[in-house]
Amino acid sequence: QTGAGKTWTMMGTDEQRGLIPRSAALIFELIADKPEGYGCEIDASYLEIYMEKVNDLLNPDNENLEIKESRDKGVYVQDLSKEPIGSLEDVYDLLSRGDKIRKVAATNMNAGSSRSHSVL
Repeated sequence: QTGAGKTWTMMGTDEQRGLIPRSAALIFELIADKPEGYGCEIDASYLEIYMEKVNDLLNPDNENLEIKESRDKGVYVQDLSKEPIGSLEDVYDLLSRGDKIRKVAATNMNAGSSRSHSVL
């Protein structure tokens, strides 16, 4: 349903952050509260599902990727890019770069409606 508020709920605005920015901020707050000497590494991937194809939003050459399952990894996307993330700003940068690649098209209700579903 175009115009139902899905993107707003997930991303929000600068004044009212959505689920993704709030969740990412919480992760970094929890890490910051850990005792000295505690180590943590975060990697992130960003993909879209468009017309039943999985595309890598961090590497536009990676299209039509396969979803796999293994005992060691669980469910994963083969050859999906991942990048180290060290701050909330890194998350915003990754989302911004990926959103420039996402499939969008005009509808009667929304001039820039996304035509895909994305997963961070």
